[in-house]
Amino acid sequence: MRQLLPLCLAVMSLLSFEGVARGNDVWADIGRQFEPSQLTSLNLGNTEIPVISHPADAVLSRGVAMMLVDNGYQGLTLSAALQLARRMNEWGWHTRIVVLPLSIAHPEPVNASIASSSASQLQSWVNYEGSQEQLRALLKALFEQSNSVHGLKVLITQGMTATQYLALSKNAEVPVPDSLVTIAPYWPEQKVNQEISDMLANTEYPVLDLRLTRMNHWESQTARPRQLAAKRALKLHYRQRTVQDNGLPVASLDGFSSPLSNWLSKEIYGWIRYLGW
Repeated sequence: MRQLLPLCLAVMSLLSFEGVARGNDVWADIGRQFEPSQLTSLNLGNTEIPVISHPADAVLSRGVAMMLVDNGYQGLTLSAALQLARRMNEWGWHTRIVVLPLSIAHPEPVNASIASSSASQLQSWVNYEGSQEQLRALLKALFEQSNSVHGLKVLITQGMTATQYLALSKNAEVPVPDSLVTIAPYWPEQKVNQEISDMLANTEYPVLDLRLTRMNHWESQTARPRQLAAKRALKLHYRQRTVQDNGLPVASLDGFSSPLSNWLSKEIYGWIRYLGW
């Protein structure tokens, strides 16, 4: 049950964004939180998606770091992403942050019974193909927007979204970055989850594969297989690291900071130096 709880929370956060209508609520809220100068937008048909953008602090920029944030309370939250972005700005990276709602197969309202549902029930609620379609269009627009920034492109993505990206890039359906940072990739369905290792091992771009200590058992199932698959495939420029995440902010001189963003920034900085960037 303790292993199932993080998955329940993840799915509950996803269920709060049923299609574009719910997504519009989230994006409208972001528009109210940030100054217009901090936002750009992606136009997908009749939907305008805000992108939290900030230029590099350094005179000579390295490129652009794009972060896809699953709206929720675990891992790379919006707050943690903003703190990570500030550090990357200091290192010479332009940053783009997009909050992602995913398409859901069944639009039943969230209630207390979800927390006690079995894993098999949770699996059926997530629309794998539906969320791929939405993510495909968004990524193409995001990469196109980022082409205006000279330099390298780093994509940072987490959890279920990371899995979706691996699947889409495997089939050459989306642009590819110069490096991908995956944070605890998983999918709450056994068949798809087992495919993650091979998808990751066969990528043609460098991958920093970060584990979270408190994600869920789906991610734990593939942690060792991901590493072994990369070795067997003789994948160049692959690194797996474990990142501590207790989910609690700590007080600092700048207010409250996320320990996770501190860990992530150290790992990403080391990875970038390793790649010679």
